[in-house]
Amino acid sequence: MRDKLKAVTLGAAVVFAMASAGCGGGGANVHDVMDGPSPPIDDGSFPGGIPAAARNHAHPGGSVVQSSNSTDRVTIDDISVQVSFRQGGSVDYRVANGDDWFLDPDDPETTTHANRTGQLQATGSTVIGVLATKGTSRRTDDDAVTIGDGISLVMYTDIGGPMDADYLVWGTWVEVPDNASVHEEVVHGVFSSGSDPFPQGNLLPLTGNARYRGSASGMYFEPVEQPLGGYSFEARVTLEADFGDGTSLGTIGGSIDNFRFQMDADGTRQARPGTMVTLESTAIGGANSGFFEGITTGNFQDSTPLSGRWGGRYYGTAETDGKPGSVAGTFGSANDDRGLIGAFGAHRGP
Repeated sequence: MRDKLKAVTLGAAVVFAMASAGCGGGGANVHDVMDGPSPPIDDGSFPGGIPAAARNHAHPGGSVVQSSNSTDRVTIDDISVQVSFRQGGSVDYRVANGDDWFLDPDDPETTTHANRTGQLQATGSTVIGVLATKGTSRRTDDDAVTIGDGISLVMYTDIGGPMDADYLVWGTWVEVPDNASVHEEVVHGVFSSGSDPFPQGNLLPLTGNARYRGSASGMYFEPVEQPLGGYSFEARVTLEADFGDGTSLGTIGGSIDNFRFQMDADGTRQARPGTMVTLESTAIGGANSGFFEGITTGNFQDSTPLSGRWGGRYYGTAETDGKPGSVAGTFGSANDDRGLIGAFGAHRGP
């Protein structure tokens, strides 16, 4: 694990805050707990934290990863995810960032604060949410104490049982150095993965269109509200793929909307219908089994303009028409001191 980290965990609110209408997705306030239009020139002038992660290139590999750890504006974190269904509506999991750190329920240093089935308010989707940390948790009250080395993870999966062959996993993590005093010094990252990667070689012959719908979750930062950390959000993702005429790989684009933001440390969420992120259309395909990457535009409800990057990968090889059954990815949109990052999972739909 990286030296001199602070654990950031959810105190008053956990991954699913129980409510009479269902279960709302959770996240973390890290201070308390855990082509199209071009984006700004990547000259390294904008600060770290969420604004940097939002405009760094995603890292393609077994998972799609986007974080504020980068070299030449390309994410260097490499997240691997293992999930298996456990009877009772929870999962066994292992999430690792290369050789730097891992969280695993069998590891005595990992604390699982939540691992349960619930319903995301933004979409009504039923998922399993996991909140896990290494290190000592910090509560959101006046008795909060200095905490030791650690890391915080919030993860969702739509795995539906032990026989589910096309499930997706997406989530966020946060690292806070011991001496961090401003948001730019906090490491934020998002990741997505799936159980059934779609081979690159199967993309070229495809024709026609496909729509994908699903859920997104992540973190946002506004310096007036959150001088060090960032609160969480839920949202809806809609993607439109045009696979072309069988002679090219086609394009994909979409949007993130129906945002529900965590407004304070107790996990209360509020809809902000004016907030929108557009995943600008980009070419399908490339290395790593159909990885694709594009840019984002967007705005907060108060019309603050945002820009950044997004990336994704296809999954699901069992559809009768040969098209990918699902897609997962990461996204971010920001200005120099305000913005959001997230990850999503979506399946074919009408």
